[in-house]
Amino acid sequence: MAHISAGRALAPADRSSPRATMESFIGHMNSGHLRLQRAFELSAADPSLFYHPQEALEEAGRALYDFERAMHCLDFSAIPQIVRLQEARESVLLLKEILDR
Repeated sequence: MAHISAGRALAPADRSSPRATMESFIGHMNSGHLRLQRAFELSAADPSLFYHPQEALEEAGRALYDFERAMHCLDFSAIPQIVRLQEARESVLLLKEILDR
């Protein structure tokens, strides 16, 4: 799952307790969401149709890094490797949506 953050090793998520795991998950998801919003705003402010400013691309990359860190809070080992990344991405988004209700 660490392919997006090439060059940056993922620090292990704090899973020392259920509370720490939940706080780590929510913190990373919130950070990723804010970074993704910022990237969207930067891209929307640029008049080009198919061009994204470098700053927007970098911010989107940092958002993906945050989402990957959130994925490391959960155990996806029972999911077949071939679909694990896709299922993990969908699962963290759905879980965060449920927690935000």
